[in-house]
Amino acid sequence: MADPLARLSEDGRLHLADGAWGSNFIAAGLDVAEDCSEGWNLSRPGEVQALAEAFVVAGTEILTTNTFGGNRVRLAAFGLEARLREINQRGVFLARAAAGTDALLAGSLGPTGFKDIGAHAAEIGRAYGEQASTLADAGVDFLLLETMTSPEEARIAVDSLKKSTPLDVVCSFAFTRVTTGAFVTWSGASIGEAVQMVRESGVHMVGVNCVPANEDLHKMLASLHAAAPDVPLWLKPNAGSPHPQDGQPAYPSPVNGISIPFDVLVDMNVAVIGGCCGTTPEHTKVLADSVAAWHGMGKNLHRG
Repeated sequence: MADPLARLSEDGRLHLADGAWGSNFIAAGLDVAEDCSEGWNLSRPGEVQALAEAFVVAGTEILTTNTFGGNRVRLAAFGLEARLREINQRGVFLARAAAGTDALLAGSLGPTGFKDIGAHAAEIGRAYGEQASTLADAGVDFLLLETMTSPEEARIAVDSLKKSTPLDVVCSFAFTRVTTGAFVTWSGASIGEAVQMVRESGVHMVGVNCVPANEDLHKMLASLHAAAPDVPLWLKPNAGSPHPQDGQPAYPSPVNGISIPFDVLVDMNVAVIGGCCGTTPEHTKVLADSVAAWHGMGKNLHRG
């Protein structure tokens, strides 16, 4: 599909992305100390496809692949690096089987986990290029860098993705609020610094994910929009804050939607909304119904 992100960002509508993968697999029995969710593409493909299908049935327009930790660095921690191509290809196959022609596929890529980004820059670039080309060959519609915590790594990743594939790129960061009231990445970079680095590399959409849908979210989005007023935004918050349970994260928040009025989201140039950690197909259905009702009232506005 030619320029899928242009269609999503230019029609003035809110488009619905899916919810979480990892937290749903944890609820289904995944032990993150022993296995990774990407490994389920091979060992438990029926459950992976069933979750994808549930998101599509709930109203998802954009389905992410179960490949967030599918780079060589992350897979090596579980002894799966030799099966990288198979894991990523199967992740795309399962998502495509669920989506059919009803949803776009976003090839998901997450951080490598390196702390000293500069010392591992070449290895990071190779890892992203390898995974991105595998996802592109398997047939995703665009590439999604999610939960990026270091603008430096995000820049290396975007540069590598652009060199390795012709696909459009979305880059979504995880931000947190510090005592001064400002929002920074987990590595301490400001929203402005993060956005500038990836914009210079040519991303088509920037965003925020893996943050609580609380009172800080509006201010966070406003700061993101101010840093990139001409760039469409991607938004996937968590279902509240995690509460440790048996050493693994649990998100007991009830099913609810994003509290920010949709008119306000569109005015801040948000084009895509969905859910991150703790969000289930039930969350997606609630959000889909709310968006459909909003559009049904003739809400199809010019973006800010």
